[in-house]
Amino acid sequence: MNLGVIYTRIGRLEDALVAFEKAIGINPGYADAFYGLGAIRYIQSEYNAALVAYKKVVEINPEHTRAQNGLDKIYDLAKGYCQQAENYYQQGDYSSACIAFEQAIEVNLDDANAYYGLGTVCHRKGDLRAALIAFKKAIAIQPEHVRAYMNLGIVYCFFEKYESAMHQIKRAIEISPEDTKVQRVMEYIHDRLDGQKTG
Repeated sequence: MNLGVIYTRIGRLEDALVAFEKAIGINPGYADAFYGLGAIRYIQSEYNAALVAYKKVVEINPEHTRAQNGLDKIYDLAKGYCQQAENYYQQGDYSSACIAFEQAIEVNLDDANAYYGLGTVCHRKGDLRAALIAFKKAIAIQPEHVRAYMNLGIVYCFFEKYESAMHQIKRAIEISPEDTKVQRVMEYIHDRLDGQKTG
């Protein structure tokens, strides 16, 4: 382990990674070795890999403040990209918004709101297949994401898959029965389904 720290201090990051990985191989519960991996990945701008390592540290030792600080820095970075994306979206710059949401996802692959935002931008740009994928990913990460279910239902409507759309909207209503926007979307889908049956 000390060898990994020494290599890190002198800038031999690849050697440090090898040393930390060897230490973990010997002792899979060695929190400081995982921290070393996370710190190097952070230096290398491999934020998601750093996030995974820091999460492992906190799992092993919930009191590890340096790892928690590392997690906080990465989460703040992802939030910053999301905020930037939302600003671009409000300005109508959907291409830049898409790039910023993708950067947030690169930082944190488990950011449901970044996937939701990406889905919203893709929908606005008319890239419905990409929107579909992004909303599904948001739901996989955060199964109670009402807006992701609602927007997934809306996208299914564009493909005229009203049964699939209704399934998503029903799930959104189960989660948030008082949400009037979801209720309006459900009424719209009911109308489309009725039109299919009578048409």
